[in-house]
Amino acid sequence: MTKLQTWRSRLTLFIWPALIGALPFSAYAQGAANLEPVTMRFNWSFVGSYAPVYLGIDKGFYAEQGIDLKPLLGKGTVPVATAVANGSDDFGYVDMAAAARLIDKGLPLKGILQLRQKSAMGLLTLEKSNITAPRDLEGRTVGNTPGDSISQVFPAFVKANNIDITKVKLEGLDYSIYLKALINGQVDATMGYLDSEAFPLENQGIKTNFMFFKDYGVNLIALAFVTNSNMIKTKPDLVRRFVAATVKSYTYAQTHIDEAVTVGKKYFPEYDEKLTRRVLEFLPTTFGDSVKAGKPIGWCEPAVWAQSLAIMRDYMGIQHTDPSFYYTNEFIPAR
Repeated sequence: MTKLQTWRSRLTLFIWPALIGALPFSAYAQGAANLEPVTMRFNWSFVGSYAPVYLGIDKGFYAEQGIDLKPLLGKGTVPVATAVANGSDDFGYVDMAAAARLIDKGLPLKGILQLRQKSAMGLLTLEKSNITAPRDLEGRTVGNTPGDSISQVFPAFVKANNIDITKVKLEGLDYSIYLKALINGQVDATMGYLDSEAFPLENQGIKTNFMFFKDYGVNLIALAFVTNSNMIKTKPDLVRRFVAATVKSYTYAQTHIDEAVTVGKKYFPEYDEKLTRRVLEFLPTTFGDSVKAGKPIGWCEPAVWAQSLAIMRDYMGIQHTDPSFYYTNEFIPAR
């Protein structure tokens, strides 16, 4: 070997590893493996709690699992659940209280990662209304979107807290105007979720109060990742890999919120960074006691599902009350 060849060989030994280390994970993972294209559809337009998935893509967590993930935005739980059930999308992110009604009627769908186990649903009021307890609703007007999960569960909240419903006026409002109705004084309270309704208003400088249903005896499982029954049967390894990458993404985001906020802004420049941060900081409070006790994010005690199904049976007409009919922990990775 000539001196020139020896010099080039040594230079390669130093430069090649450095170049590999400088590349994004996806850049060399795609060269090393044939990634499987996978779609995952969120239930709505971007909110802060979606950011960990985009962070996981950028960090290469999905590529590590052989997945080329394409996240998509949706227009509500029902159309997303339907698209996943019929195979148009591989995975989805839906409100399981709403999806459970469809599964109960035969939709071939199942929860595979129960992200939110403590509901953020409740009643949003302006601070100046002085509505701070359930009985304060008597003599007031409450806005709702007829047919949604909160409206169907509201009677359970009324019963649990001995509210005289004859003294409460319910005002059915379209989703596009219900917050305006609250701000303008058309209603005294509106049903909604802390992070998707109260936080945006407060981000605009509007002072609010929020009354969680879960704090007054009514808790429902909420947002989860789902797939269709055929996917579980024919591609269980893909489901397992998707869940592993998603768990890793949300776990990483909890201790790297700055990165998650930056990635959210990268993909959705119009979304407020302050709001993304607040949603991400709130998100762990919805994970459930099992996660706080050391289980991976997404692992859910069957008893949590059973409690929710009892409420849905009494107030939403659910017939099947076996948690395994709707959800499984089998794809959650061990710590």
